Amino acid sequence: MSNVKRLINDGNAELIEKLSQLYEAGEMDGVIIGVKLKNGEYITGHSDTLSYLENLGLAHEIANDLRYRAEMEESE
Repeated sequence: MSNVKRLINDGNAELIEKLSQLYEAGEMDGVIIGVKLKNGEYITGHSDTLSYLENLGLAHEIANDLRYRAEMEESE
């Protein structure tokens, strides 16, 4: 079982910078990304370095993180 580490950020630029640092340090094994553009379109993608099951697991952890954030906002 692997650890889940959440990237807390204050905006798009900070999140991209943190991901860039992880990549430059050689710590990134794979990535799944979703972006909402200002025109309402969505862009999604994933690297080909992870297996199907690893991608599903990562997508599941993303969903858990979003659910946790929504629950925290509701309790405030």
